[in-house]
Amino acid sequence: MSDGSKISLATLGLDRGATWNPIAAYGPDGKRGWACVKIDAACANCDAAMLNQNRRFGNGLDYTVQGMQQSRLELVNLDQPLRWKKPRGIFVCSMTDLFGDFAMRFVPSIMDTVVRANWHRFALLTKRFENMANWVGLTSGFMPDKLASPHIWWGMTVGHQKAADEALPYMRRMRELLGPLPRCPIGRLPLILAGPQRRQHRVRSPHRCGPCYRSWEVRRMLPLGQ
Repeated sequence: MSDGSKISLATLGLDRGATWNPIAAYGPDGKRGWACVKIDAACANCDAAMLNQNRRFGNGLDYTVQGMQQSRLELVNLDQPLRWKKPRGIFVCSMTDLFGDFAMRFVPSIMDTVVRANWHRFALLTKRFENMANWVGLTSGFMPDKLASPHIWWGMTVGHQKAADEALPYMRRMRELLGPLPRCPIGRLPLILAGPQRRQHRVRSPHRCGPCYRSWEVRRMLPLGQ
């Protein structure tokens, strides 16, 4: 958890941003960190994985199936957004994937906090497109107005064209379930966010997107709010 983050995916157009990581992973020796499983070539240089392998910050485990098997996952700081009274942009689970198979059991509790803390803005990003769309599909019938609230920003991240093509049907399904989503005020942030998963190589312009260029066409085809 980091309060005062200035990265665009945390500030979400507000004056203050934060990252919130309510899913902690404890290694075999009890050292606390995070856990995830790399599922795509774009995950190769994941910042979160490298940070977690540094035992000064994480539990020393890599983001692999073996590392996950050695991890014990628990919810922590679940009420932190409710205790932040000043509005913030909050990047949820910046150190893992909220919709990973390993994390799905925690989604209802985390989303309960997200829905209740509606004075903030929350960014929910995933590479597990199907899991996100299926969860929203199962839940939207019970609280469609809450899941479609403008303070919740749903997103799918892609690092290459194949992933963008795979994400598009689920993006369309999300729009059918939730209706038009709010337009992001920071650089027309798309529902599909293209770019490598390492800050020093972050795509800054659609003209520099390389193999991902068609995913920026997806942005123009289905921008938020239209």
